Amino acid sequence: MESWYKIKEQSAGVFRLKLLWLIYKIFGLRFLKICLVPIVFVIYLFAKPARCASKEYKKILFNYAKDNNIKVKNFSSFSHILNYAFSLSDKMSAICDDKPKIKFEVEENKSWNSFKECLNNNKGVFLISSHLGNIESFCAFPKYNHINFNKTLHALMEINQSSIFHKFIEERTKNSFFKLYSSKDLNFETIMSLYEDVLNGDMLLMAGDRVSSNNENKIIIVNILDKICKFPLGTFKYAKKIDVPTFGIIVVSVGLNKYKVIFQKLNLHDDIKIIAQSFAKFLEKNIIKYPKNWFNFYRYFD
Repeated sequence: MESWYKIKEQSAGVFRLKLLWLIYKIFGLRFLKICLVPIVFVIYLFAKPARCASKEYKKILFNYAKDNNIKVKNFSSFSHILNYAFSLSDKMSAICDDKPKIKFEVEENKSWNSFKECLNNNKGVFLISSHLGNIESFCAFPKYNHINFNKTLHALMEINQSSIFHKFIEERTKNSFFKLYSSKDLNFETIMSLYEDVLNGDMLLMAGDRVSSNNENKIIIVNILDKICKFPLGTFKYAKKIDVPTFGIIVVSVGLNKYKVIFQKLNLHDDIKIIAQSFAKFLEKNIIKYPKNWFNFYRYFD
């Protein structure tokens, strides 16, 4: 299979997206997801690369679970891909609706308490996300009334692989909490501006689980599910450089229109390879708990 950034965006025509958005605005998120089931079934029949990637992932996951005497809930490749389609509709709701239709719960732990403390004390944080779950749904998280969200989340992402969908979202965004930046459009001035924003208490988010299309040879080797994986070196180098409280973050679906937010504070005093492997273990732990939320539909594991 090709690298993730070389995979052509599928079933994301502007007319289709406008139609789905109209259905959402008139009938709501639940009805939209009902409509997605037959649509995704047709897509599933012709999406051989995605089916193969899902089946390969399942094989690796269940072999790991068997070898380590771990129970993992079984699921079909169709339900796996359908869950991804549902996540796209939730992104639309979270970013484009001033009253998002999704709800949240938080995994209460020391990392969550540390994250709250940072924000309540106006201290900037660096967040490392992944394609386990739906990080874009975090845009609606300020509605969760446990902490003071009076700052901005700056998200640095590689959006060219899904440019049609992201452009559609950008044109309709109603979320002032969230600012999206394309990594391909970055320059020194923007990087310094983002650094200043974080020092002033904002949040900066970067993905830590996919090799950069700009620097595909700059990688860190980690282990997930007893398989070799490649992480982008730049994300973890930047975490060390910026030197603010850094958290792994996962936002996983735990029910219809409901998400769980999970934080893991990372120790920046460790070596970069140790930080990356700690993040990998954080992903592995939650892959096992929420297997249908793994949305890397290409050959990820070596």
